[in-house]
Order: sequence, then structure tokens, then C-alpha cells
Amino acid sequence: MATAGEVDRTPVDTAASRPRADRHAPVFPAFLTARPRLPALDGWRALSIVFVLLLHIQPADGFDPEVGRVLRWLPDGGFGVEIFFVISGFLITYLLLLEWNRAGSISIGGFYLRRALRILPAYCAFLVAVTGLCLFTAFGLTGWQVAALLTYTANFDPTMPWTVGHIWSLSVEEQFYLLWPASFLLLLSRPSLSRPSLSGSLSSPMLACLLPILFAPIARLLSYFHLGGPLFATYSFFAHADLLAFGCLMALLCGYHGDRVAMLLERHPRALAAAAIAMMLVPHVLTRLATGGIFTVPFRGTFDGIGISTLLLLSLRHADRPAVRWLDWPAVRRFGTWSYSIYLWQQLFLTPSAVYGFDAPPLPLRLPWNLAGAIGAAVLCHYLIERPFLGLKDRLGRRRHPPIP
Repeated sequence: MATAGEVDRTPVDTAASRPRADRHAPVFPAFLTARPRLPALDGWRALSIVFVLLLHIQPADGFDPEVGRVLRWLPDGGFGVEIFFVISGFLITYLLLLEWNRAGSISIGGFYLRRALRILPAYCAFLVAVTGLCLFTAFGLTGWQVAALLTYTANFDPTMPWTVGHIWSLSVEEQFYLLWPASFLLLLSRPSLSRPSLSGSLSSPMLACLLPILFAPIARLLSYFHLGGPLFATYSFFAHADLLAFGCLMALLCGYHGDRVAMLLERHPRALAAAAIAMMLVPHVLTRLATGGIFTVPFRGTFDGIGISTLLLLSLRHADRPAVRWLDWPAVRRFGTWSYSIYLWQQLFLTPSAVYGFDAPPLPLRLPWNLAGAIGAAVLCHYLIERPFLGLKDRLGRRRHPPIP
């Protein structure tokens, strides 16, 4: 994971949305370019990490199972990670399109440098903490598990212990970063590929997004029947690539069909919101009732991807409406900016103390103290480690792409 690696928070450069000489260049609608920053995204991150925490507190010492019976009906941590994936696909593609409009090219090296400055400092601090746990507690990792953590391939290792198991989503994100920018640049660099197809509706980048959207349900079905091995396991890249692709497709539709998207969002906001919620609710309820697995396992992610994408676009278009405005409340937005660090650290604190070799859970590893400790560690990590490197990342981005006068 934005997670779970959290995604780029580069300020929106409104001048960067101006079309290039190529009449096929993307032109984003005003609701994306009229503000100095995209609204609501940090609020969505905050909501996502709350869903993750509501799931991950349940194995912790001191958790009341009666509370768990209630929480099981709420959106779970998997849904929170899906939100992160959609946001990541959308924002990365949106920023790549802005760079293409602004400079006529995309610096792959610059992209990876910015990603490294965003992801690696806090992750390295997390790995140091994991090393300490391995040295001074009963917790341990095999050589293969260490290699998986170091190479962001934890999502292909079904033996990863729960304490560090959440790194599967960060691994999915990193694999997306490895594959998408170069593929996207190739498609944009060839006019015959980047322009709308004969139907006038879809460009090749959009068609490329449809491939994982169509294939991921098959990967999840293979996982359901325990076929395909680690390559198609529950947490593999192929089983979750469609959530990222929905975000990418959303950015492309806004860039190449922005007027149509804006018109649809403006004319039918309530109907779209109701349809999106219903689409996500049906497989969620079936999952909680432990029925319909042959349907929910392959297609829940598909329905969630469509629903999340729709609600995300609605929140961007109608950011000033009361139903959406809370996503930009200062406290909510602040919690969202901490979400990457919270995601990294929470599982180390919420792991049952017996895993670390304690006969009885010490107070710092019991609820609510372990949850408070996780958030405290995340806040320290954010301000002492993340923020300095984020400032460097933003300075490098401005130096490479000065605003268009």
C-alpha cells in the first residue's frame, strides 16, 4: 500500500494543464485544475487507513471479540487498501499526463527519484525496526522473507508472517511503479498509439488499462481454486492490478474526455453516488454472509474499483458540497497525510505479544495503548523522516518543471 505506499502529493500546476500543440494532447476539466491542490484526496487516505486499523486491531491483545462481530459488517482493511490503489493509479497517471503536457516528455529517471524520496526513507526506518525485533525478541524471518521485504516482492510470498504481512500492498504499488510509467511513455510517444482509436472514444493507454481490469478477476478466481501458485495468490500483483488500472483509466478519461466526464458528474451526482454505493454494497454483504464466493472473490474488486472511482471523481467535482466537504477538514486532511507512516508502523504494535515471546501482554502492547503507540510512532516518522525528504522531492520537481508563464 500508498500504500499501501502513499501516492504523490505534488501541488497541481494549473498552467501545466494547458494543451500542447498536438490537438490530441489531454485537456483536463476545470474541476481538476481550478484549485492549487486536488481536494478530498487526503480525506480519502484518512478514511482508508481507518478501515485498515479497524481490521488490524482485531488480533491485538485486549480486543473485545464482541466488538469484532459489529466491525465485520463495516468496510474492512482490504477495502481501505483498494481505495489507496485507485488513488495511486489516478494520481500517478494524472501527474504523468501533466508532465507530458508541460515538457513534451516524461523523465522516467525523475519519476523514480521522486518515488524513492517518497517511499524509501520511511520504509528504511521500518526495516530497521523490524531488524531490532528480529534481534531482541522471539520474532524472526527467514532469508527468503528478508529478501522479499528488501525487493518489494512480499506479495508473492504466502509464508510472510502477519507482523510484516501488510507490506504486500506496498509491493503491489512498487511493481505498478516499475511497469506503468515506461509503458505509458511508450504509448504516449507514438502518435498512432496515443491518439483516440477509430471509434473516437478510446486511446491505446485506455485500452491498456482494460487488460488488467479484464484479467484480474481471472487471477482472483485462480486463487479461489488454489491454482496458479504464488503468481496468482491472494495478494499477488495480478490479483489487484485492476484497482490501479481503474485509477489510471479515470485520469485518462478526465484528460481525453474531460468535458463529458464533467457533464456526467454535474448532471447526475446523486444517481451516480447511489449506484456506486450499491455496486460495492452487494458483494460486501455477500462476503460477510459467507455466500456467493464464486461471484464475490473474482468480481468484488471489480465492483469496488468502479464504485471507488466514481465516488472519488464525484468528491473531486463536488468538493464544496456538505456531503464531501468533511474530507477536507483540517484534522481529517492531517490524518490522511500521516496514512503512509501509520500503515507502515501499525502492524508492529498490533501484533499479539506472544509473537514477540511475552508470556503475558505488557501494557504498551495492549489496546488502546498499542494503537496510540502506533500512531505516535507514525507521527514521529512522518515529521522527522518523511517531511524532509518530501521537501527535497518537491524542490527537485519544481526545478525540472518550472511553471509555464
